[in-house]
This record gives sequence, structure tokens and C-alpha cells, in this order.
Amino acid sequence: FPRLALGLPRGFGKTTVIKLFILYCILYTDRRFILIMSATAGHAVNIISDIADMLDEPNIKAVFGDWRTGMEKDTQEVKKFSFRGRTVIIAGLGAGGNVRGLNLKNERPDVMIFEDVQKREDAESKVVSDSLYKWMIGTAMKAKSPKRCMTVFIGNMYPTPNSILRKLKANSQWTKF
Repeated sequence: FPRLALGLPRGFGKTTVIKLFILYCILYTDRRFILIMSATAGHAVNIISDIADMLDEPNIKAVFGDWRTGMEKDTQEVKKFSFRGRTVIIAGLGAGGNVRGLNLKNERPDVMIFEDVQKREDAESKVVSDSLYKWMIGTAMKAKSPKRCMTVFIGNMYPTPNSILRKLKANSQWTKF
């Protein structure tokens, strides 16, 4: 699915599902640049940290090798490393962050994940919600790789007319669950 929108209630493991999906992309696909966008930069950084912990597991290292051997950049916001014959970049930022011109190692994101990018308070405000939606569609998604990009939006099912998930549900270009 080039554009996938998933709506799950609070407490149903949205973040865990995304972490496992990112791990899958690193281990089993040829994707090179995974960009994680959350409501706050801190939340995106926490996801990156947990992915690093998963890659550090002894079973993962025994089967796939030590991902840290090819480490080029290791910050909270960006992990850039050579692994399984390709350069892999994992980056994270908060909603509304600066993604214009994002280009690392001559790569642009080929996986974009909007994980809990809209908070409930934001979904209740038409002005805030419209601004966030415009940033997502008009700025963030334009920073994708020109070759291909899978975009995943996963969020809470807020019962408000300003919910981004509700807007994506009405958009025929998105596959929705």
C-alpha cells in the first residue's frame, strides 16, 4: 500500500505495531530511509531508541549481524548505518518539524510514518487540525523519495469532525483500516 491509514483506539498497541513494522523494513526489505513523525520529537526519539534496542537483541545479532558495525551517525534523532548491503537511515521529528530538503546520504524518505501525530486537543480544534493536516500533506509528504515511498498514518480514532484520520478515511487515495 503506498498510502495506508490505520485507526486504533487508545491502548491497542499502535506504537508497538509501528516499531515491529520498522524492524521488518530494516531486516527484510530494501527500504533505505525511514522517517518517523509523531506529535512530539521526544516521542519519535523514543521509538528510534526502542528500534535500536530491538536491533541490539542477541537473537537479531546472531541471525542478521551487528548493525552497529556499520554505524556512521548515532544521535537520538538520526541513526545512519550500513547494514545488509545498503545504507539505512532512521530519523524522527515532531509534528510541524522541518522536513523540507531532508536529504541524508543522497536519500529521501522511502518510508514515512505518521505515528500519533495528532493529539486529542489538536483534533478538537479546526484551526490546529487544518494546519497539521496541511503540513502533513503539503510539506512532509512532499519530502518523500522521488523513486517510491510508503506512507503510513496510524492514530487514535477521535470522534471529532477535525480528526485527520477522518479526513484520510474520506480520501480515495488512501487505503484505510
